[in-house]
Amino acid sequence: MPYPTWEDFLHLAFEEIRFCGATSIQVMRRMRALISDLIAALPFERHRALEHHRERLNATIARSFADEEDKLDASMEDRQGLGVPREHREIQREVAK
Repeated sequence: MPYPTWEDFLHLAFEEIRFCGATSIQVMRRMRALISDLIAALPFERHRALEHHRERLNATIARSFADEEDKLDASMEDRQGLGVPREHREIQREVAK
């Protein structure tokens, strides 16, 4: 009897939320944080599939936000999705240049 693969579970966990939350800065932040946390916690052999979902998330952010500041804000990891202090945003802007 077939059973779901790791990739199947990730697809279930990420795809619909990424699609439906594509225009939400908070959803994008929380998803980025989740992917990074999973990469940090899981063995190397699980990373490739997570990197694929991070790339899809990056493409969604690039496509969904016309404003560069919104793209930058959506690209920051934030478990709460509430935003980051202004100082941190300024540092991120400098790094992105």
